[in-house]
Amino acid sequence: MDLVERAGQLKPMLRDFAMSPQFDREFSAVLEEHFPGRLVTDESLFSMVLDHFLVQLKLASGTTVVEEFVAAHPELSDAERDMLLGWRDVVEGTFEITGKEREAVVLFNLVDELIYRARSNLGPKSFKPLKKGMILVARLVRAGDDWMVSGNPSAFPASARNSMLPAVAEYAMSSPEAVFRSPAKLAEARRLMAEHRATFVEMFGGDFVVVPGKEVPGKVAAFHRRLAEKARPDREPPEPKPMDFPITFWPRTASRSTSSRARDSASTPTTASWKNCSATPR
Repeated sequence: MDLVERAGQLKPMLRDFAMSPQFDREFSAVLEEHFPGRLVTDESLFSMVLDHFLVQLKLASGTTVVEEFVAAHPELSDAERDMLLGWRDVVEGTFEITGKEREAVVLFNLVDELIYRARSNLGPKSFKPLKKGMILVARLVRAGDDWMVSGNPSAFPASARNSMLPAVAEYAMSSPEAVFRSPAKLAEARRLMAEHRATFVEMFGGDFVVVPGKEVPGKVAAFHRRLAEKARPDREPPEPKPMDFPITFWPRTASRSTSSRARDSASTPTTASWKNCSATPR
């Protein structure tokens, strides 16, 4: 049997398994976190929360529900076991529909900029309302050589693309591992890190320096300015935003006043690293 078709049989079994008394405490806590009072008002969100609980959430035992399910069903074939355990690796993203291929939709992930050929365990009829250019916010998991839509995706018209891009950028910044599924983007990031380190060493004589706390904002601003100059030598670098001393610069003495802590932080020797040009107290 085709693995995606088999997934259509296994997914309800996995869902029923997760709803058993064995996991009642964990699932109740998840529901309360996302739906106070356990009142579900958004079916799409509930579907995503449930899907995350099935294949990703670490239980108190250190395992996931899908791992417990596989252990409880020794009759599963090797291919079925591999598929189910592969569901722990989820691709979450905002996808642009670029076309259809028989029973699948072809998706361009705006996060990692990779192409995914995705099928549904409900069959191709579930993709009938989808048109080229539409935007799909979805979760994908492996099913053999294909990807499969997991949970209940949300579809938006093509006209919503530009308004959704800021959320895509925010997700990419908060979840770099999602971006670096792309080997090309991972290689580019490593190249940029190497260039940034070389610039830092060129400016400060090493990849680790110690300066008074009051000098850190200026050092960071100078570093960012040099990077901007190298990236666009034909343009005047933008004026960096002023930096406030983060609270981590302050000595850990709760009884002292804010003004005295801030004053002391200006003379506290502070380390700066090329990796993020951040500072922490020494």
